Order: sequence, then structure tokens, then C-alpha cells
Amino acid sequence: MSAQISAMSKSRLRSTQASRLRSSANGQRAVGIIEAIEQDLGITLVTANQLILWHSLKLANRSPVIQGYGRLFATLG
Repeated sequence: MSAQISAMSKSRLRSTQASRLRSSANGQRAVGIIEAIEQDLGITLVTANQLILWHSLKLANRSPVIQGYGRLFATLG
């Protein structure tokens, strides 16, 4: 996710009462900023690629510790 998209998302979220942000664009590189956005805005960010990985792990009955990939992965354990 580019800095411009990140700034735009933050700006829009600050003006709402949203508790989550969903990014459905698989072409956006968000893994490096997921935790930063979550911490900065106090919300959960879920990207399409992140959700696909999370769901695949759940289906496979796997619960690995994955650091730096957001709050969604805290629910695996």
C-alpha cells in the first residue's frame, strides 16, 4: 500500500466511527503497514491477501505465530 493510499485511508477513517478497514485490492502491498495503521488508528485492518492466508490456515487447522501481520492473526491461537 503506498504512502498516499495509507494517508487517504487514515484521513477517511478519522472522520468516521469505523472500527475496521478492509482493503480488497490484492495488488496493494500492505503487509509492511498493517500494524502501523492498526496502532495509529486503533482499528483492525484486514486485507484480501491477509484474509486468504488466515482462512487457509484455519481450514488446515494450523495456528502459527505470525508477527507483524496485524490483529487478525492474533485470533489464530
